[in-house]
Amino acid sequence: GGNAVTTLGTGNFNGGTGGAVTFNDPVVLNATPVTITTTPGARTGTGTSAGGNITFLSTIDATAAGVQGLTLVAGDTGAAGVTGGAIAVTGIVGATRLDALTITSADDVTFSAAVSADSLTSTSKSFTATSITTSVANTAGGAVDINNATTAGAVSITGLINTAGGVATAAGLTGGAVTIDWLTIAVAGITTSGSATNAAGEAAGGSAGLITLNTTASGTITLAGALTATGGNAVTTLGTGNFNGGTG
Repeated sequence: GGNAVTTLGTGNFNGGTGGAVTFNDPVVLNATPVTITTTPGARTGTGTSAGGNITFLSTIDATAAGVQGLTLVAGDTGAAGVTGGAIAVTGIVGATRLDALTITSADDVTFSAAVSADSLTSTSKSFTATSITTSVANTAGGAVDINNATTAGAVSITGLINTAGGVATAAGLTGGAVTIDWLTIAVAGITTSGSATNAAGEAAGGSAGLITLNTTASGTITLAGALTATGGNAVTTLGTGNFNGGTG
């Protein structure tokens, strides 16, 4: 949207509304990253401005696994006079795994099917998803960071958040950190465990990623499943090696 301007210092004008973007068909990313922006123009005085909605009615995939990422920007939520656009994805994200999936600003964010990416970062008023995985074979688990914008709402993950270190070919791999900072938090389960050393690796096991769930004094945290952050096992095949197990 375009900016509103007043040179008198007393005008109250609305910023232009961000345009809505809708994808009716499957989307395949072919850049690193692809960025979609629907932010509104700046307002003046007590004027208002609103970001446009971003809607995917089917799937989102990378061209090559872990290579192409996606950044979505729909406007700040909760700033005085500003309303962010909503972001909604109906289909599976990352059947061909995405690189970083980043939402820098939005109102309500909804993923109706599984999400798979190298990492996920989201800032919005509310966030809803089924399952999120950043766990990839022979790779350290990617971070998941879900935090509220100016106005805090609710986050709900109905399935597992899996950031475990991938199955190793040598030394064990660390799990990714999971950080959720919101007014109310409801999660079904989180796994950030490190992976065990491969038998031929003769090395330390991978350490687990840190799980951090923060809420305000009046907020609530609801856990419907297990939080698992175990260290991976070390391995020696010679009988003389001294290797540490991964830290839980």
